[in-house]
Amino acid sequence: MAFEYLHCSRKEDYIEEFKLLYSETIFSPEGLIVSFNLKENNIRHFLCGDRKTEILKERAGKIKWIGALLRGEEVRLIKVNPKDNTDLYFLSIEKSYVVRCRIIESGYLSCYTAYPIYPRQKIKMLKWDNFY
Repeated sequence: MAFEYLHCSRKEDYIEEFKLLYSETIFSPEGLIVSFNLKENNIRHFLCGDRKTEILKERAGKIKWIGALLRGEEVRLIKVNPKDNTDLYFLSIEKSYVVRCRIIESGYLSCYTAYPIYPRQKIKMLKWDNFY
């Protein structure tokens, strides 16, 4: 049930909902501490993608998935990209979706993006090392 879509009548409401959802630190079951930069430009990246212009309802509607994956409310793996040890990828098993966090220091993360992935990308990520 954690993979719940968020429906807002106005696109601008997604920014306020994001702030409400992620204004407090998230603690993962593995003991990781995850925070978010709540400047509007950073929030827009979650809602709009790289262009940060128009809020995309399909993308914005999935912002609750971020917390579900970080909190371990859904089956997921935490992966480490072998080419770059600075990020952790919270990879959903059920959905083709990933939450990406930067390692600030041991045990502390900054969540900076989340996005759908193609099956081919998911297969590649599944081959990466697990974190922990």
